[in-house]
Amino acid sequence: MLTWFGLRSRLVLLVLFALLPVVGLLAHSALKSRDTAVELAEARLQSQVLRVAAHQQRLLEQVNQILDGMAGVPSIKDAIPAVCAQYLSSLQAQHPELDQVGLLGLDGKPACTSEPKASAPDGGEATFFRQVLAGELFAVGQYGHERSGMGFGVLVYDRMGRVSGVAFAVLGLQKLSSFLDDVALLPGTTAVLLDHQATVLAADPPAPGWLGRPHPDKVVQQAVRRDH
Repeated sequence: MLTWFGLRSRLVLLVLFALLPVVGLLAHSALKSRDTAVELAEARLQSQVLRVAAHQQRLLEQVNQILDGMAGVPSIKDAIPAVCAQYLSSLQAQHPELDQVGLLGLDGKPACTSEPKASAPDGGEATFFRQVLAGELFAVGQYGHERSGMGFGVLVYDRMGRVSGVAFAVLGLQKLSSFLDDVALLPGTTAVLLDHQATVLAADPPAPGWLGRPHPDKVVQQAVRRDH
């Protein structure tokens, strides 16, 4: 014979069993909604990364074109000091995004620069110098090796077709970061450009304290270094 307590317990259990499918459906729906939200966020972030990458690629192409044009100028090909310096000063004025442009001799020493009083890259330290002489058509240097920023270089040939030097351009990190302003970021996101050592080369919103230093997040550092 069922007592009131036993009957009430069974009624509660029956109600719970009746609700289980509903609870399961709600839980499944919540998980599915969460998964959908995560997938949407990942897709948006991937799209953001692609836009930033495309923007940086255009910047590299622009620097490459500037250096290729510079390498074909007679005063650069033959390193005529007075004319060379005047041309480079005018070239930098046309491209204020560049901190410096110039010519390194085969000994790695500056032969001509847009700012003679400024410190120019030393071929003995600049990675782009070694890369170009090793056969790369357009070399991108490594931050810290070019002193004031990121260095880029192409070979220069004299009128006899012989290698006579390396045309270079230096892009400072502050200016590199300013280029990210042109990329529309998703609300609440931060765009950070890192090299293979996880050194911060650019950041938007601006983070001056990060530039030229390892990314402050150790997990990010490990992920970058692991992938390289």
